[in-house]
Amino acid sequence: MTFLGSVLLLAIAAEATHSEATEQQIEASPRTLPKDDAIDLSRIDEIQEPPPDAAPPPPATLKDPTSAPDAAETKTNPKGGRGTYFVQSTLAVDRSVPPPALGSPSDIRVRNVSFVDGQLARSLTSRMNIQASARINLSVGDYGTSTIARPLRLDLRETFATWSVSNTAFLDLGRINQKFGVGYSYNPTDVFRAGTQVDPLTADPRALREGRLGSLMVRGQTFWADGQIQAIWSPGVAHSSPLLTNQRRKGLDLQLDRTNSRDRFVIRLEQNLGDRFRPELLLFDDGEAVAVGLSATVGVGSATILHAEAAFANRPSVLGSAINRSRETRDIFTIAQAMDKRDARQQRVDAVIGATVTLSSWTITGEYHYDGAGLRGKRWDALLAAAASSPVERLRLQYLKIFGVEAGRATTRNSFFLRASRPDVFVRDLELSSFVLIAPDEETIFFQTNAEYALNDSFSLNGTINVLTGTDSSTAKRLGRSERFLIGLRYYF
Repeated sequence: MTFLGSVLLLAIAAEATHSEATEQQIEASPRTLPKDDAIDLSRIDEIQEPPPDAAPPPPATLKDPTSAPDAAETKTNPKGGRGTYFVQSTLAVDRSVPPPALGSPSDIRVRNVSFVDGQLARSLTSRMNIQASARINLSVGDYGTSTIARPLRLDLRETFATWSVSNTAFLDLGRINQKFGVGYSYNPTDVFRAGTQVDPLTADPRALREGRLGSLMVRGQTFWADGQIQAIWSPGVAHSSPLLTNQRRKGLDLQLDRTNSRDRFVIRLEQNLGDRFRPELLLFDDGEAVAVGLSATVGVGSATILHAEAAFANRPSVLGSAINRSRETRDIFTIAQAMDKRDARQQRVDAVIGATVTLSSWTITGEYHYDGAGLRGKRWDALLAAAASSPVERLRLQYLKIFGVEAGRATTRNSFFLRASRPDVFVRDLELSSFVLIAPDEETIFFQTNAEYALNDSFSLNGTINVLTGTDSSTAKRLGRSERFLIGLRYYF
């Protein structure tokens, strides 16, 4: 199947589906309480345009009176269109450079990933509505050793019903992509991030949050003029599968063993204190530990927003969590790993601080992330040294890194993040965004840049480059460097 052929075939199939869905789809209108014109600080990234490779935002719900008035109109089409359905075909070229110890040549893999992405909101009664968000993926080519990619995959991100108990109280039931936190690159209070990423074509943190799988949950919430309170229960309905094999699946799969393998509870209180200060308090159990979370945003001047977020919990180190996971699922790679006393449960802090500044047409976000459960110094160096001398230890280190990605957690103690984006770069309708993530404990640098050009109101062309590299003693060199090149064509309808 050719690159353009995939777009055309999927467009024909999706257009037929869309013509019927359009007759049924209604545009939900959020019920809002009186609010002044102050900047909404509920999410720091709301002042930024979504990355072009992110899933489109969900249709407006009936229940968030604290959201910005135009939240439902966030741009998903080129030139400001509002469609919630699109087809995309992407040519992906991945180049990996094995560690020198293996003496293997570079590996280049090419594949074509095409998908139909859509969302639906429909009212059933005056007090009941339903919402759904999904993507159908068709992938052709070389997957390498990936256990995620497969020829046909359905990603059911969200499917849930909302009951309006009153004008300010709501109850939701179903699969929901519930997001917590004010940070851009990382969110310590994001309880539902584990096990939600499925073969993403981007590493942009916001795109990953928007496009991930939701979790089964019951969510109750009530709003008042300057705040809200939420209570959430997400049940564990499936057992965790071995980390390196739990995605070798056949046919359509809801993947509940990834998103709902543990019971989780959250109580969240949010209250505006003045026009420009918005704090949040969370008490949650993520299935491993009970934690207290705090986050806040504050506006400084007309073009700067400061943000901070932290979680406090008695939990193991990230290595201890990985070892516990391997023992629970009987993963062969770390079953014999001994638990160090430094990996046992103790009070740990996970925090992010940062700022977003708008300069002319540029939006710039910078952050520092500290994870008290991460490894550093001699401890991390010892793991790297062992990986360089032993294939078994290299597999264990790889397992730790994969666990970190799967759990949505950092594996080392410190990291720095910087992102810049601008519309109409060089020419009109060309949007550019780039970010860099630096992990000093691992001595690695990850860089991604993305460009999207709106060809017209229906078509856009996008390209992405990302590179993982580091020093000669870095994790990237010990486990292997990687590069990815993507070019995609998107059609909105």
